[in-house]
Amino acid sequence: MKNFAVIKPEVEKLITPALETLGLEVYEINETHDYEGDVLQILVDTLPTNSKQLDFDLLVKANETISNLLDTLPGLQDNYLLEVASVGLEKPIRSESELKRAVGSYVQITFNKLQKKMTTNILEGTLKESPEANGTFSLHFFIKGRPQTVVFEWKDVAHAQYAVKF
Repeated sequence: MKNFAVIKPEVEKLITPALETLGLEVYEINETHDYEGDVLQILVDTLPTNSKQLDFDLLVKANETISNLLDTLPGLQDNYLLEVASVGLEKPIRSESELKRAVGSYVQITFNKLQKKMTTNILEGTLKESPEANGTFSLHFFIKGRPQTVVFEWKDVAHAQYAVKF
């Protein structure tokens, strides 16, 4: 796809209001390639204020809406395949503000360095705001059936994502 870097912000600006009316937001816009050609991938997520789950019917509606809007975008004349998809259950947490939105959720955190009394820098547990409420978080998890808590700041995080508890 020619000029993807130029088209990307135009696409986001065009589709954001329409997605918001569906209770969705743009999570990420990517350009990929497969054997057929260029793929414009738009990953969506529910708005924080939306209590509805993202389901197949809503993705179909989002795909139709986005497709119709992209047909009106003059800079997007190349042939491409449109892929509108959910970002997924185990989506990455990319910023401190997204980590704040994840409070109360089960997450996996990879820390920059080992936290005290830990043998691994990758932990899964329930994320909570720290009682100090000074920009710190706490992760509640179990080791050998015993509850543990680690308090940390965003700067201590190498990678974070939502996790599925089994």
